[in-house]
Amino acid sequence: MPRYEFQLPITFNDGSTIPDELFTQVRDELVERFVGFHVLSPGSPAEGWWKSGTVLYRDDMRIYQVDTKEDEDEFFQQYKRVLAERFKQLEIRIDRLEARQI
Repeated sequence: MPRYEFQLPITFNDGSTIPDELFTQVRDELVERFVGFHVLSPGSPAEGWWKSGTVLYRDDMRIYQVDTKEDEDEFFQQYKRVLAERFKQLEIRIDRLEARQI
């Protein structure tokens, strides 16, 4: 069973807070398509670090996990472009993992 995982920043690159409506829109889209999903650490954001050239950046983010019954690579390839535009990011990383139930 594939699991897709991606991170969304809680602030735009200029430091302004991303409106809750954008996260609500993601919630509604994921529930509509996949029935459910998880957000890791919703009460306290995850922390990410990345470097571009000589500048070190820090992001606070929400981590989303979506379990699917089948391959949804095509959907998530398109969705990452939608999310990058919506959240004003150069890139949104989406990983496909193989989740196993025990």
